Amino acid sequence: MDATRESTTPFAVVNDDTLAVVGDANETQTVLTDYTITFKLPNGKGGVIERDVEYKDVFITPRQETKVVKVYAELLPYYRKITNSGTIEDYSDEELEVLAGEMDEHIYDLMYELVGTVLGVAPELMEYMKLESVLEAVAKIIRNYPQ
Repeated sequence: MDATRESTTPFAVVNDDTLAVVGDANETQTVLTDYTITFKLPNGKGGVIERDVEYKDVFITPRQETKVVKVYAELLPYYRKITNSGTIEDYSDEELEVLAGEMDEHIYDLMYELVGTVLGVAPELMEYMKLESVLEAVAKIIRNYPQ
């Protein structure tokens, strides 16, 4: 507790209808994360080309954090379960397999849009991102944000 009181890292304080930021803005901790997305593109000769594209030191803006929270809220029921007593628990592997089969297209669209937005992927290229790398990126985004 004492270390927290003495910290100058900024944090928000809400008092009734007033929002204030307390601390030194120069000590804001920026989380930069690396991502790798695999794209599967037609080569124009009837075949396909797979290429990994690395996105280094990605910073998620406050506006993007809002999207992360929205997607997280919609995805949460597919990753964690809320019990009758109100606690949140992990699903068993068997439960996860059933839930994966129940995911509708909207959920996948949300994940592709989230990854594309955060990484700055051009909208016309988003459909070429491979699902496995999108799922990995979504997991990493959710794990790291919001702070």
